[in-house]
Amino acid sequence: MRSLYESILTVRIMIKPILLTVALAAATAANSMTLCPDDPPSLTGSWSLDFAQSLSRSPSQRQTDFNGFSADRQQKIRSAFDGRTFVFSTDSTLAITWSGGSSSATWTLANGVLSVSVDSTDQSWTIVELASDHLILDLGDSGGLFSQLYLNRN
Repeated sequence: MRSLYESILTVRIMIKPILLTVALAAATAANSMTLCPDDPPSLTGSWSLDFAQSLSRSPSQRQTDFNGFSADRQQKIRSAFDGRTFVFSTDSTLAITWSGGSSSATWTLANGVLSVSVDSTDQSWTIVELASDHLILDLGDSGGLFSQLYLNRN
């Protein structure tokens, strides 16, 4: 049985000899978070992954690799991410849903670093930007397709 961590936070897709791993990885530069100083937006609520925006923030080589895949493979990768939703609740629980299922986790936010615990596995993501309509999370150099996740508020 796959661990919850593998099911939710890691999507592995073997394409040619490249293993694309999207992992929510250790944070870098915690002081790079951008907030509105007068009325900072809340992290709580429902957020949906924006595949195109997330891909556009990936290193150019990863974008080139993705664009070199057949249309069918590109669609399979997109399908693995489309509809992925993150719901941050005020009780520090995180519900993650995707087309194949759902899972729960816990979260904390301190000094611009979002820490998430799933199945006793802790991940930290740097909040690059938290606005009323979008959230950008830096995954560090995970080696996966995305280096940042771009989420739109639902």
